[in-house]
Amino acid sequence: MTTAAPLTRENRPDAWNAERCGLVCGPAALALLDRVHTVDDGPAAPDGATTYLVGEPAYVPYGTATMPSPDSGLRMARRIMRTVYEPELIRAVEASPLADIARRTTAVQAAALWRADATPAARGLARLAEVSPAKGGETRELWKEYLRRVPAATDPIMAMRDLWGSVYAWQFIRGDDARLHDLCASMMSLTSAVDFCDAFDDSGAGGHDLYMAAAGEGLVHLSGPAATLAVREVVAVGGLMVVKDAMAAESYDGVVPRPVTPDEYMGARSWDGAIAPYYRLMLSSGHYRQVGDARGEFASAAACDNVQRAIDNIMRYNDVTDAVADCAHHESFNQLLLALAVRGPSAVTGYGAALAEVTDTVLECPCGQPGHDEAAELSMGACLWYLLTPRYQVRRQLAAYTGAVPDLASAYAAPQRTGWTLRPGHDLYGSGWEPLWEPVSPLPAEDRARRIARRSLADGTDPALRTAAAEVLSLCDGAEDEGELLALGDGWRRVFDTAVAGAPAAGADHTVVLRDLVARFWCQVVVGQEGAPGVDARLLMDVDEAVRATFRLPAAEGLRLRRAFFGVLSGAAELSGRNPFARLTDGLAAVCR
Repeated sequence: MTTAAPLTRENRPDAWNAERCGLVCGPAALALLDRVHTVDDGPAAPDGATTYLVGEPAYVPYGTATMPSPDSGLRMARRIMRTVYEPELIRAVEASPLADIARRTTAVQAAALWRADATPAARGLARLAEVSPAKGGETRELWKEYLRRVPAATDPIMAMRDLWGSVYAWQFIRGDDARLHDLCASMMSLTSAVDFCDAFDDSGAGGHDLYMAAAGEGLVHLSGPAATLAVREVVAVGGLMVVKDAMAAESYDGVVPRPVTPDEYMGARSWDGAIAPYYRLMLSSGHYRQVGDARGEFASAAACDNVQRAIDNIMRYNDVTDAVADCAHHESFNQLLLALAVRGPSAVTGYGAALAEVTDTVLECPCGQPGHDEAAELSMGACLWYLLTPRYQVRRQLAAYTGAVPDLASAYAAPQRTGWTLRPGHDLYGSGWEPLWEPVSPLPAEDRARRIARRSLADGTDPALRTAAAEVLSLCDGAEDEGELLALGDGWRRVFDTAVAGAPAAGADHTVVLRDLVARFWCQVVVGQEGAPGVDARLLMDVDEAVRATFRLPAAEGLRLRRAFFGVLSGAAELSGRNPFARLTDGLAAVCR
């Protein structure tokens, strides 16, 4: 086996500082950023929070009939969007090291993957694109379900605001004020305006004007230095999106440049994915002062590679779900596709399973730095969000591939029971794109049960929970058909019941709702049970409403329910032998050989 060269972080563009990484430099471009901020643009709060709530927002997720958009917030949103497209800003981004990384990333994939006859991988991706469900237009499905809940609702953009609010609520599960999740989502709607409108995968929610209206309340009701920094980063991110998207239309028939390194790629990918402003808003709030510094940066990620891997998993889950659509439409910022182009299918097999290892490894890390549980919560929340969101179509993709010709169906069947372990590193690849994961003997049910217990409880020491999880995992291992698998929904409900046993009575009503969702998730998402049109949007919103409702409980009680819920569900998805992400990546590798 080839030994992967160790990587340092010296060549990774700074993922938390747009000026230091070279994304936006020069006095003229920086002056453009200085003119945008939150409306209040206040100092740090007395408790040290550098993003905090001011005033009372009018919008209530899944309850408000019209989108409130304060005039001052809408004016600032318009200024932000104008700044994204300012020629001086675009020129600065075009001259940046990140634009060079994007150009080289695009050229490598264009040569290896974009022409169907170029390589076996290109032929495999072309075959998959023919049967894969089309991405985009999900607002129709979301809005239909939204109207079932709020019949008087008038603005479809509300469904998108709630969608982005859900990822905040599912990843940042600490605290007791869900208004922060919604307002952060409101502000970050502006990145979707740049990314989605008129793109191949446009959500169908409307044009820039509607996204700006959705952003108004976030710009008015969030304040603090980190919130203003996030606003300025939204502009920088938007400029990079504009520059990168233009590269897809360029000709790449000449000499292929040297590939980017994994570190170069991940630094640039972080900015393309708006990770800094997205994370910064919550990490600088009062609920995350234990892990976020004054700028809202995850402080221990610089010292602990396991924390860094975990907080980066949100991008990797995205890349797995979007691989086929991204290649078909020449979206080049996808780690899975870049590894496939540079190294071939061997760099893809096991990738989906490695993401689960990232979560379990950070929970077991003994380094003593703060933030391991919080990093794992970010990873688990991202796992479930990408599984449940209709935009990413995990269930539909797997149904399409397994329902196609026999060789595709075989490639995407449930993966072989292979264990995987991670090698040291802060990314998943070595310097030559060698995978930093390797196969080992499959983990027995008892060991996987211990991991589920650790995901579900902060101390992970409850023997009853480990026993309940081991029982259902053993049944999963022995199941011979879909009927037997579907029957295990009750078993996963019992695992959740055990995880929350002894919880305060105040959360009893929430527990009843959540335990029902555990079984529905298992059957619909993990087993892949067919359903009527709209079932994916309904399950997404049912989960989201139930999760957000728990933030009305005292902080410790709500956290216990949410940690159990996300721990059990992510464990059921990733550790039961039916891991959808592993099926997507290993199937892709098999078809591309």
